[in-house]
Amino acid sequence: MPLASPLRTRAQVTLVHRDFYHDQLLFDAERTWILDLDCAARGDAAMDVGNFVAHLVEGAWRGVYAGPEATAVIQALVDDLSLIHI
Repeated sequence: MPLASPLRTRAQVTLVHRDFYHDQLLFDAERTWILDLDCAARGDAAMDVGNFVAHLVEGAWRGVYAGPEATAVIQALVDDLSLIHI
């Protein structure tokens, strides 16, 4: 199965961030907050997954993130896109 196959079948339109990456997440003991919603619009959540993954890949290339950890996060996002709903 091609990597993008799950993305092609998604039809749900929801609130998307549009420039989503790790620095726009704030964690406390019980919740995760998404910050910087100035580019937010209605769209497919796969757009945010793609942006987040692209930032992880780029950071791994630059050595900002360890490759195996970035790969694990990317795989988790791609494997379970159902987690990305608002």
